[in-house]
Amino acid sequence: MGDLFSRKLVTQSSENISQRFGLEGYAFSNINPVPNVNKESREVSLTFVVDPGKRIYVRRVNIAGNTRTRDDVVRRELRQFEGGWIATDKINRSRERLMRLGYFEEVNVETPSVPGVEDQVDVNITVKERSTGSVQAGVGFSESQGVLFTASISHDNFFGSGKRVSAEVNTSQVNTIYSFLYNNPYYTQEGISRGIRLFYRKTDSSATNTASYNADTYGLNVDYGFPLSEYYRTSLGFGLEHTEIRETSSTPQAYSDFLRDNAAVFDLLKINPGWSYDTRDRAIFPIKGVFNSIDGEVATPGSDLTYYKIATRAQWYHPLSKSWVFYLGGQVGYGGAYGDTTNLPFFENYYAGGVRTVRGFRSNTLGPREEDKPLGGAFKTVGNAELYFPVPFNPEAKTIRLGLFYDTGNVYEDTGDFDTNQFRSSVGISASWMSPIGPMIFGKTCALASGG
Repeated sequence: MGDLFSRKLVTQSSENISQRFGLEGYAFSNINPVPNVNKESREVSLTFVVDPGKRIYVRRVNIAGNTRTRDDVVRRELRQFEGGWIATDKINRSRERLMRLGYFEEVNVETPSVPGVEDQVDVNITVKERSTGSVQAGVGFSESQGVLFTASISHDNFFGSGKRVSAEVNTSQVNTIYSFLYNNPYYTQEGISRGIRLFYRKTDSSATNTASYNADTYGLNVDYGFPLSEYYRTSLGFGLEHTEIRETSSTPQAYSDFLRDNAAVFDLLKINPGWSYDTRDRAIFPIKGVFNSIDGEVATPGSDLTYYKIATRAQWYHPLSKSWVFYLGGQVGYGGAYGDTTNLPFFENYYAGGVRTVRGFRSNTLGPREEDKPLGGAFKTVGNAELYFPVPFNPEAKTIRLGLFYDTGNVYEDTGDFDTNQFRSSVGISASWMSPIGPMIFGKTCALASGG
């Protein structure tokens, strides 16, 4: 009332009213705006004439294209059910949940009317499956770990069951890792998940940009996830780990002091609570939505070391058009010790710099140093902004996305050392490729402040 007349806004209002009726099963409502023009006062009165039509019910939900994925794996993600009235929000949410599985490149939904019946439709869901399994053996390169030799068998949709199974051997200049993972996202019909991981890891940090030490760790982790609502989820994990730390000729004094005051060989019982809120429309290359999480780690009393860590992440995707997306993200981590442990173990320190934090700086090089070797710290803060856009001359490419980004952040010894004037920042262009062997990120970056 009192606004300038806009035919575009009138059309949008009609669509909004129609969508609202669509939430209640009136899929074929007619909304007709009737203007009454007063030429003398130059005013227009609008009356929206609404014909909701009949409430429409779903006769059958049909699924096609899932040649590998079992039918029940698809149906358990649906929020639109047979026999109920059709609701546009439930249709859209069903499609989003299927896309977030990561099993499908495309999910298309059609709602044709049932011939000869005025108040019924079918919901036809057609999926295009992506490759979710791989057998790999080869040589690669990572910014943080150097040359990699890998051999792995993994499947995110094992025999179409929706379960994830992987066995991996990974050797690099930094780590030698042997691991086995089994995850069942529907351990119960209510959607409680369970994951089991066995691992052995041998670390030689002298091959990284960080301060030097050697470590052998093996352990078992069991994690459970609990759905609280459509978008909220909580988790609880338990872990048993055995670790042996060995000094090298170049181990910094701060690390040696910690080992002398605490222990070099220790057993840990860990508890890992978590919480997340996720409205993203898909798992790979999201276009819209929010992801927020809080994850904790506590080495419990009775462990040889007692400490805690808490990390938060926030991600926001906003579509500017069909193929242009604006992204904001941030992460904050903090850790400390309690009981007889003097401070956060150095091998649990936070690091920043590199592809997934502040690009343009060498991996793990930001923050406190000793003799020019990064030590990491107990407090980390990182922020990212990025504008994603399609590949020129091939805007329909769905496995590649380009971006212009700005990264900033740093690592501090503790919260009392936090200073935004010490933030390190960078800008650049990125290319993300969903390759047959997993996601790969490339970029050209310009550091705006020196940090390593």
